[in-house]
Amino acid sequence: MYMVLDFYKYMRKMKVYAHYKKINGIEYRWRTLLQLGDSWDICGTVVMKNPGSSHPQNWKDDKPTPIDNLEILRYLYRFDDFNSMDSKEWFDFSVDPTMGHVGHLIENYCDYNNKKKDGIIQIFNLFNVIDQSLGEAINNYDPQVVNTIEDDINSIKQYSKLPVYIGWGDLWRNKLFKDNARRFFDAVKAEMHYLDPSDISKNNYYHPQYLLGVGKNRNQCIKHYRCFLTNKRENHNKLDKILAIKDKINKDGTNQWIDADGILVHEYFCKGKNEKYERKNGTITVGLKMDGEGNKYVLSILSTGNHPDKFIAKVQEICDESKLFKKDADFNFVADVGTDDSRIVDFFNMLLSKMKDYRETDLPK
Repeated sequence: MYMVLDFYKYMRKMKVYAHYKKINGIEYRWRTLLQLGDSWDICGTVVMKNPGSSHPQNWKDDKPTPIDNLEILRYLYRFDDFNSMDSKEWFDFSVDPTMGHVGHLIENYCDYNNKKKDGIIQIFNLFNVIDQSLGEAINNYDPQVVNTIEDDINSIKQYSKLPVYIGWGDLWRNKLFKDNARRFFDAVKAEMHYLDPSDISKNNYYHPQYLLGVGKNRNQCIKHYRCFLTNKRENHNKLDKILAIKDKINKDGTNQWIDADGILVHEYFCKGKNEKYERKNGTITVGLKMDGEGNKYVLSILSTGNHPDKFIAKVQEICDESKLFKKDADFNFVADVGTDDSRIVDFFNMLLSKMKDYRETDLPK
């Protein structure tokens, strides 16, 4: 996905605005807006558990200082159409790691669907107590204080055609939050086709930080992520077969992932004249998927390094030797889906081994 340094560099480009109050020693944050780029148009919504480690950035005399930039406030006041709190003050907030993953999630959705990758991401929560510790936040939860569920749902309904990702984990099962969770779910299920609309309990609600972090290579997360990007709750038979093969292949030093189109990708960096293997020196990449009917495995060449003709010829030679994958009319290499998985795995192990040897000689021109 993203290297740690790149991730934090990405986070520094974001801006966060929210309402804030401290009541009886408990901090609350609501109507959180995560801005990517300079646009003020809504590009998506994410619903999670509670505000985490993000806090107001500007303080004076131990109190957070509201935004006083009139130009920024002119935009922010547009998001105050509804009012369940009397405060209209807006504050600059810090960007926490969860927000970084939220940004990537909605950006990736926009990228996959050919939409602009900038704008405002609405962040809502099942409750508004600020605390990194969920247990402590729940202990401080008072449904009579800073309850914004009506406004939150109205704000989602205003943009019902835009993506809404629900990432509250299992917290929706808690009796304190179950009713509000069902209201969120009912508000989005008609348009969010990645969800099973028949019952809230028939869905997974992976937190974005888990989905794009620790869980990113786990098969259930891969399928859930793909469903969200495509906004389709698909029959997973084809993807399940690819995932079963993925788990058996020896990656042999490749970058391996399943992309949004369900392609199992293996990528090598080529060697540079400095003897280092880096992306800037060129990449050789192949992908495996199933065709639209699910009748054939399709091997595609996705990037060809510094000498395309030589690399394509090399893959052709390997396929000819194996007598398993044969070139079709679209210049892909295909094998019957009835082929035993072990033969596909053996072929890929051989292919990756020979690609690894080939990259040694594929020096930049």
